Amino acid sequence: MQTACDRNGWILGYTVHPGNEHDSRTSKLLYEEIKGYAPEMVIMDAGYRTPAIAHELLTDGILPLLPYERPMTRDGFFKEYEYVYDEHYDCYICPEDQVLTYRTTDREGYREYKSCGEHCAHCPSLGACTHSKSHVKTVTRHVWEEYMEMVEDIRPTRGNKEIYARREETIERIFGTAKEQHGFRYTQYIGRARMEMKAGLTFACMDPKRLARILARKGRGRLPSKERPHILKKIYLKIKERCWSLTLTPLFVYSLRLANHKASVCLFIHNFMVLFDNSRAECNLRIIKGKTKVSGYFRTEEGARDYLKIMSYVGTAHKQGYNAYEAIKTQFQVILISSLNKGGFE
Repeated sequence: MQTACDRNGWILGYTVHPGNEHDSRTSKLLYEEIKGYAPEMVIMDAGYRTPAIAHELLTDGILPLLPYERPMTRDGFFKEYEYVYDEHYDCYICPEDQVLTYRTTDREGYREYKSCGEHCAHCPSLGACTHSKSHVKTVTRHVWEEYMEMVEDIRPTRGNKEIYARREETIERIFGTAKEQHGFRYTQYIGRARMEMKAGLTFACMDPKRLARILARKGRGRLPSKERPHILKKIYLKIKERCWSLTLTPLFVYSLRLANHKASVCLFIHNFMVLFDNSRAECNLRIIKGKTKVSGYFRTEEGARDYLKIMSYVGTAHKQGYNAYEAIKTQFQVILISSLNKGGFE
């Protein structure tokens, strides 16, 4: 799953992809979503550090801010930057002043520059250059490598280091919350459409929750009507547009209910006495789930109804701050007294 947010941590878009696809190959769809916001700069992690992404962003007038990557060469070998590229003659010069000429371009868009094996066979630095049996050194350069050089010039610009550090406060925090509290560490549904609906509904709730916390810190009790969030409607329309079998899925019905009852769902934004989660309801349902898994199902419907009545009474006593045993004891005493006043049990 890929997600984009602004500088304040508000979620702007998301996409869902298979786990065997690299982020650099699936970023096109996410970029098309956030492109309409006209960003001036896009901050990404090292997984998006590719010439294709740098070329597309710089062509559209957007500054890509990417982290530094150390040269991935073995110990004792020359670093990549020690081979100097001559733009005029389109060749590389090795540390021993030998020329690596252009030979071919592969399907991935990398131009190959190779040295002369006869000259390199007697080179004193051959062991630090290559272990090839033919003594030929190969250096690759992407056809859009000049865009990667422009990215390297953007990174050390004054102030960009502080801007990149804000990823920990924005997008990384969103991913951390989604993994720890909303079950995004593993795939819980089969099919891309279902996972898109789960991600959309989760993010539709995370933004209002963040807004409620901001208003609580500022001491504001009500949000102006023009600033009320419309993310539920956007998520619903997006899910309806992308997924083709939504009318048959419970998640689609749930998203439709959220869109139709937006005032009730977002009530916690205006009334701080209302909790923004349903942890109490989840705790009450967990007892019944545990009983069905451990003890098995109820033998009769009447027994299930009696069990639910007792557990609802116990749960209400807990929520009101009463001891469950004392509450049940008091209830039996009331029933006993009322029966004695009527002249006995029925």
